[in-house]
Amino acid sequence: MAAVTAFAGTVTLLVTLVSLAFVTTTVNVTVMACVATEKKLHTTLGMYMFSLAIADGLVGLLVMPAMTVYTMYGLWPLGDILCTVWVCVDFSCCTVSTLHVLLFAHDRFRALYRPIDYNATCMNFSYALRWIAVAWSVGTGVWIPVILYYRAVSPAVDNDCYYIPPPLYVLIQSVFVYHLPLALIVVIYVVCVNRLRNRFRVIANSHQHQIAATASPASPTEAILPTVDSLSVAGAPSADTMHSQALERQEQRRRRHIRSLQTLGAVIAAFMLCWLPFCFFWPISAYCLDCISANLYQYSYWSAYLNSTINPLLYFAFQRDFRVAFATLRVRLCGCCLRGPD
Repeated sequence: MAAVTAFAGTVTLLVTLVSLAFVTTTVNVTVMACVATEKKLHTTLGMYMFSLAIADGLVGLLVMPAMTVYTMYGLWPLGDILCTVWVCVDFSCCTVSTLHVLLFAHDRFRALYRPIDYNATCMNFSYALRWIAVAWSVGTGVWIPVILYYRAVSPAVDNDCYYIPPPLYVLIQSVFVYHLPLALIVVIYVVCVNRLRNRFRVIANSHQHQIAATASPASPTEAILPTVDSLSVAGAPSADTMHSQALERQEQRRRRHIRSLQTLGAVIAAFMLCWLPFCFFWPISAYCLDCISANLYQYSYWSAYLNSTINPLLYFAFQRDFRVAFATLRVRLCGCCLRGPD
């Protein structure tokens, strides 16, 4: 009976991990397809999401299956070369994912504090590509050379795959690659929320002033003398109408900012929850290898990988343009399936 229970548990774990890798790959490919086909997503932020989907998709396509083998077997049967490739892709893509969340926060900061400059570059693909290139260069540059070096000088262990650089290096990398970017993301997010609150107060005060001016009785002079509105060209909008339209445009922009900040807040919360175990366990294990059990260490890896699954789902949950793009994409795919090959 115990053997049957253990076998059932093993099968359940295998199906869960394989399904997680498949879902992660699929949803990120879907995000890339939505950004590519929906014109409203052809923005700087959309390019960032496309690039992030590439990194998260590689986690689902390459990193998770390799970790599944390691988790199920309890050892590494794929050889030393594949081990090095796996470690490089793992650390690089996860760091690139972290840096893209920082790019999201920076994009929202520019939209709120520098709207004129932001509007000039929000559809500029070359601007987005420069920042994407920086994120990928930093994400791969801080890991791959060091991983290759320490994998080369460390003695190979049969049926095992590990990357354990010196403890001081682990501590420095943890601070600069994970903790510092996360702190910057949170600070930028708080600043953006405060900016949005101030903008809301300005809009609310403008509405109140307009209502007060409309409701106030006209003076005797105003009743006798013709106003500017009465002398304006027939059909031209009055000052009150233009003011109302301006306030409405400001309110629409504020709603868009709110939706964007809600998405960013959800991405930050998911990132913190998923990455907290690894950011906590990795420096500890560098100084005390036996202080963290193998199961907890593997859990911290899978928790971090889960962030690559959650990120694209948050887009569809909070961004209407993504839901519209997905519905359009689904209709196109269904139409192609119904028509069949020409």
